[in-house]
Amino acid sequence: MRLAVLCIVKNEASSLLEWIAWHRVQGVTDFYIVDNYSTDQTWPLLQQLAVQTDWLHCYRIPTVGSRPPQMHAYRRLLPLLQKKADVVAMIDADEYLMPMGEHSMADLCQQWFADAEVGAVALNWACFGSAGQIFAEEGFVFERFCQRFAPERLHNLHYKTLFRPGSVDRLVSPHQVKLKQGRIINSAGEPLRDHAKHTKGLSAALDWRHARVNHYVVKSLEEFLVRKSTVGSAASTTKKKHRTYFDKHNHNDELDQSALSYRAAVDTDYRHLQTLVRDVSPNTRSWRLRLQDKYWHLKMKLDALLGN
Repeated sequence: MRLAVLCIVKNEASSLLEWIAWHRVQGVTDFYIVDNYSTDQTWPLLQQLAVQTDWLHCYRIPTVGSRPPQMHAYRRLLPLLQKKADVVAMIDADEYLMPMGEHSMADLCQQWFADAEVGAVALNWACFGSAGQIFAEEGFVFERFCQRFAPERLHNLHYKTLFRPGSVDRLVSPHQVKLKQGRIINSAGEPLRDHAKHTKGLSAALDWRHARVNHYVVKSLEEFLVRKSTVGSAASTTKKKHRTYFDKHNHNDELDQSALSYRAAVDTDYRHLQTLVRDVSPNTRSWRLRLQDKYWHLKMKLDALLGN
């Protein structure tokens, strides 16, 4: 099974290799990563990995006017994903696909999508707070932040979607898809029920039985101020993330160290990825990446002018 991750990033260089290593350990075979003109080393890092591997595909798009770049880029990539991937996980770089048992995410996808009638699987968030950390420290994100929201908090009802690209009619939001065929289930294989009041990407009930999405929302105060507060949201050009956002998402109700069971495996792959990055000059780009970069830049501007 070709299990792909679709993600947009901006200024994620400090934890991007960790995030990639985590998902490779979980059985992800391909990464389709869109860079929204990062100002740190995110884009050079992605280019280096794209040159060195056949499983990472990177694209760079600007924010044009008031148009949010995330969904526009994802919709442009959907036809390609329909040809290249069996299942796609649409997640962000602060979200980690987390199986809740002995099986990897790839194993779970094999089980869920063995049923031809299943078009998508919705996995609830498990949100994590700052763990009281003020400054960015050494270590992986998933080992530094082990204080989680209590299950009953509303934020956990948000879900992210893994979908069969050929079954998708439209990518609705970073959380939701509209299917042209098949049904959407939760991790336990039950039909997804949307929240009666908050219907946009929230489920009626929390399901962490077989898998979830660990969402490291704020990280430390320093990381929040330096990155998330300044970058804002790729899904909305008007959404601001300042003190109110931090306070609403900084809950540290329960200790949850379940992700630490993957530390050794992630560290091994992380070190391997470091060697790939280290062996290539930061200025190395293939002719394909140069042309692709120019094409996407012009395409996004043309789409904005034409209202597509």
